[in-house]
Amino acid sequence: MTPETRQSEGVSHQNGLEQAIDQYKQSEYFFALSRNTQVSYNHDLTQFQEEYCQVHNIMSPDQLTPEDVTNWGDQLRQNGYSPATINRKRASLSGFLEVAQAEGIIRLDFKKSLPKYESVGKRQPGILSDEQVDSLISKAKNLRDDSLILIALATGATITEIVNLNAEDILRTEDGNTSIRFKGIVHKTRPRTSVVDKKVGSVISEHIKDSGLKPEDPLFKEGHKGSRLTRNLVWFMLRDYGREIGVKNLNARMLRNTFIARFPGTEQQLNEVLGRTSFGPATLFPKSFQTM
Repeated sequence: MTPETRQSEGVSHQNGLEQAIDQYKQSEYFFALSRNTQVSYNHDLTQFQEEYCQVHNIMSPDQLTPEDVTNWGDQLRQNGYSPATINRKRASLSGFLEVAQAEGIIRLDFKKSLPKYESVGKRQPGILSDEQVDSLISKAKNLRDDSLILIALATGATITEIVNLNAEDILRTEDGNTSIRFKGIVHKTRPRTSVVDKKVGSVISEHIKDSGLKPEDPLFKEGHKGSRLTRNLVWFMLRDYGREIGVKNLNARMLRNTFIARFPGTEQQLNEVLGRTSFGPATLFPKSFQTM
């Protein structure tokens, strides 16, 4: 649907650009993002509309130019935003522009003309040492926490995939190992099955038995409530464990990074194990970290 068609319908006081952004926020692409990302992108796009587009009388998507994106970045910089924050706001806008470009609302070469992201300097991604991994596992207060941490370290699955597991997704292989059936995340990771060793499998099995879980029950529940454990609660849980083992801001991404850093295979093999939907650069760490 073109901006002109939307404007002619007269069903809303919104201009064409606002309607196009609202349609993006209701699209499958937007809902494939995590809840936290959706909140951030929503705020960023609203800020772009109100603080830039309205001021410059940009009323429809086809009025946007790559220069507007550059000028928006300059305005953010002048207002004291850090390069990292500017890049995130650019990424929020980029998500909308990709969909608008795919639907023919803006010209096809639009994104090719966009300015490069600002350099924020290279930061060493958080990786746990062998000693820290052992300490973290030893500090687990119960079988639930122990199982969750071991699954993250043994499979590299995202925390969303892990908290979405049910008891029936834990399967026994013919050779006595345990396989975990991940459902995947739309547009991000594919459904797949990951095999873990007998030690990890035995902890998970003990957790299922001790908790009296039925096949359809969430593998990880929130205390006495019995509801599915949320990503936010996992964040708090790992933060507390991080304090105990002396790792500042321990989080699920750090567990995933540790798996990636230790993975002994090729990039292609790593992408398959992680279920990546598109194969980008997989070597996130220096070669010195690519060993077990």
